[in-house]
Amino acid sequence: MKSFFENKKINFFFVYFILIFYLETLFKIYKYGHIFNVGTLYIFSFSCLIAFFCTFITTILNSKINKIINYIIISFITLLFIVQFVFSGLFSTLFSFSSLGLANQAVDFVSIILSFIFSHFGWFLLFLLPLIMSIIFHKKVDFSKTNRTNLIINICGILAFYFISLIMLVPGKDKLYSAYEFYFKRNDPTLAADKLGVLTTMRLDFTRWLTDFEEELVINNPNNDDNSDNLEEIFYNELDIDFEMLQTESNPSLKQLSEYFKNASKTNKNEYTGMFKDKNLIFILAEGFNEIAVNPEVTPTLYKLTHEGFVFNNFYSPVFLSTTGGEFQAMTGLIPTQEILSSWKKPGKELLLSLGNVFNNLGYDVNAYHNWTYNYYSRDITMPSLGFNNYLACWNGLENYMNCRKWPTSDIELMNQTSDMYISGDTKFMTYYITLSGHAEYNFGGNYIAAKNKQLVEHLNYPSAIKAYLATQIELDKSLELLIKKLESAGVLEDTVIALVGDHYPYTIDID
Repeated sequence: MKSFFENKKINFFFVYFILIFYLETLFKIYKYGHIFNVGTLYIFSFSCLIAFFCTFITTILNSKINKIINYIIISFITLLFIVQFVFSGLFSTLFSFSSLGLANQAVDFVSIILSFIFSHFGWFLLFLLPLIMSIIFHKKVDFSKTNRTNLIINICGILAFYFISLIMLVPGKDKLYSAYEFYFKRNDPTLAADKLGVLTTMRLDFTRWLTDFEEELVINNPNNDDNSDNLEEIFYNELDIDFEMLQTESNPSLKQLSEYFKNASKTNKNEYTGMFKDKNLIFILAEGFNEIAVNPEVTPTLYKLTHEGFVFNNFYSPVFLSTTGGEFQAMTGLIPTQEILSSWKKPGKELLLSLGNVFNNLGYDVNAYHNWTYNYYSRDITMPSLGFNNYLACWNGLENYMNCRKWPTSDIELMNQTSDMYISGDTKFMTYYITLSGHAEYNFGGNYIAAKNKQLVEHLNYPSAIKAYLATQIELDKSLELLIKKLESAGVLEDTVIALVGDHYPYTIDID
């Protein structure tokens, strides 16, 4: 009887282990820029565990079925790594099953995904290599049904490496962001994959998605450094919330949070507090806006705003799953997770401190406008949650005022056709614009706005993608110029604050 290690053909275990550990190591290099850290040991152990498990399920039937199962497993594993390769490359975070609720917009990213793969084709081939090799060398693999000895070895291997892997997590378990913490307590695929590997992280993420896993909330109660004894009078920023009452909640997370906020130090009012009291507000979430778009020659209005107003140098617009994450951050002041962004899009959510709701409570005329599909990112659900019950976009009425069939649509048309809807009224207004003209891809072939403004950037000594990007930002700049003129003509410019923030950096352009 041939033992597990004496087959003349390559054994399944070695096929799976080499496949998994290769892809894990490759992803570690690609995403994290290193190979050797303590996570490599955990990944090695978990790779052995997964390899034994895959070997078990592909050696218990006849050779024909085993062969089919083998190709399904290898294809699935390869596809999963390619998905993470593309997803993390575009959004700087790993794909989580909790973000499946956002998948209805995936088709709109096809061109961006293909462009990313083309520009990173070498990496793509490296991730595809195991599948190619398994097809080429399939005759070298033993697909026959295993004997009892090998079956027992596989089962023992699964159990042994499962317990070995768990035991290895115990040392250092009390450290912040330890492998133990990611395995048992914290759900953060992007940080976890460096310590546990992609496959183990995805397994945990999948089970947590199915079971509505809630992270263990760890809060260090702050010291309340009330220095009122040293000052004659202090005016605090306070909200009328009874945190004592909230501590009677049965939900442990709510109790912990109420305890935290009850003990948190109050912030003092300062010379800026109330500076814009009773002013109008126009808040612009600018698609793909980045500081490189500010140019005194090409975008003079953006230059004027950034040099004559407040500039918050330590404010960042990361990629939290594209625009929807930037919108959540901008409208709530909170940092989102994939779980939050998915659950936020379900009806019935209350966001009482979001920007729209705050201004509703102040009696303002609150409106939101977007020059693309009204239910994109489920905005037909999230806009009312944010306080924007008067929400106009393409295909819920805005198409009657502007051309919604171009890609991308024009910010100039958006502001030109909507500004009179709120400027001309007697009520103070808060208006939220979600622009589109700055959207990728940045080229002059498939981008209507870039092509429209091409002649304005042709003289610049930049790569084509940068010139196309600036061409799209020119549309935003001209829309702001038009908006300011309309506010001035209506006599409300001096009583209006304009705030602009990018939804995310232009992630389809390499940093270089």
